[in-house]
Amino acid sequence: MQNVRGEGNDAPGSVADGVYAFMREQIVSGALPAGSRVTEASVTSETKASRTPVREALRRLTAEGYLEFIAHRGARVASLGLEDRAEIFALRLLLEPFAAGTAAKAATAVEHARLQELATAMKELVASRPQAWSLTLTDLNREFHHAIFTATGYARLRSMTDSLMLFGLQSVTFSTYTDEELGRSMYQHDELVTAIGVRDEEWARAAMYGHIRAASHVAARIVDHSNGPTARKGQA
Repeated sequence: MQNVRGEGNDAPGSVADGVYAFMREQIVSGALPAGSRVTEASVTSETKASRTPVREALRRLTAEGYLEFIAHRGARVASLGLEDRAEIFALRLLLEPFAAGTAAKAATAVEHARLQELATAMKELVASRPQAWSLTLTDLNREFHHAIFTATGYARLRSMTDSLMLFGLQSVTFSTYTDEELGRSMYQHDELVTAIGVRDEEWARAAMYGHIRAASHVAARIVDHSNGPTARKGQA
């Protein structure tokens, strides 16, 4: 069993954060595969936390797309089929290049510096690969893209693009990338930072489009390998 309580730190918020982090790692790592049933009782038993922070953590996981509620059946780990993934990447290809181009026009010096800092942190993490590096890289990657969306100044665009990124994480984590794919992704982050820094809208658009296209091919490879050549729907 996993005790998520920190030493001398039993504040409800901190416990809920611990439960959230533990459950998310279980989902993203595949320990809890798509379709797995998740109940308050089971999470309380697993984490040794009380019901209130468990309930808060499950609400957050649901809001971020890791869990889904089915009427009269409770929560389960969200499942995406191949068609779902195709739809998500199609939407990302429409929205994220626009976001990158807009950020190239609107980003402040502070926002650009933060993007550079995140890109560097990701490269260093990939080079050293400490324990749980892929989960940390996922967090940094999400923060990097979120920083681009925020730099646009469009709150609705940020909300839409953020939500799309939250889906489809199961089975497609950085730990399943090849070294070549990881290197390409890190290079593309650097290119985005450079394009935004010189305020080249078209370059930023093109760089983001290539980045998302490359990610879609990685996802397709991983899903095909996981599900077999005949799989078309279900877990992806």
